[in-house]
Amino acid sequence: MTGLEYEERCARRLRRCGFSGVTLTGGSGDQGVDILCKRKGVRYAVQCKYYRRPVGNHAVQEAYTGAAYYGCDYAVVLTNSTFTPAAEELAESTGVLLWPEDGLPYPPCRSMFIRWVGILIALAAAVALAGFHSFGPVPSLRQDGCLAALIAGGLFNALESGLFGMDLAACLCYGAAAALAALDPPLAYGLPARAGLWLLIPAAVSLLRALRLILLWRAGRREEPEEEIAEEDE
Repeated sequence: MTGLEYEERCARRLRRCGFSGVTLTGGSGDQGVDILCKRKGVRYAVQCKYYRRPVGNHAVQEAYTGAAYYGCDYAVVLTNSTFTPAAEELAESTGVLLWPEDGLPYPPCRSMFIRWVGILIALAAAVALAGFHSFGPVPSLRQDGCLAALIAGGLFNALESGLFGMDLAACLCYGAAAALAALDPPLAYGLPARAGLWLLIPAAVSLLRALRLILLWRAGRREEPEEEIAEEDE
């Protein structure tokens, strides 16, 4: 992996963690900063280091200077490796943030649209379940199971934060709800059995999101540093 490839990987990681305006500064003349980005109105200047050994304090100095040059609120050194004690001491005194890539302080974000869809599905199913039991007709066990699966799937979608296991769980819940709805439609008697097929749409979305997160996770695990990109002053 080249230095530029690592910077692009870091940029993708930052975008998934909710950073906006993620921009690569473009090589020479970058003043020690590889990526500029924002999160909740706070501006970050990020230097990326792809090393097989701990990153030294020279990177901290560069990031600190670069953040001042670009007028950012925080300077960050982001690496696949760790940091030397000297780098950690200097970072503490200068306020530079040190982020090992595996210890990035922000979890991957998810689409707010999908989050709200999950909330609406869970609420609609909960209201339907309560309405059936309060005002009749009393639903069958299959109908109860369908609505309960929808509630669970909606909650998995609403609470998941970049974890493929949660998306897989939502997919299984929606798939189970679709199967039960096809056998015994719960929302209105006489509803065509094929109405359950509509529930396969959120199931497919959850499955695709889970597969994408799995592939991203595996890609990150496979990429091991082959060489040091640059020498650093200790």
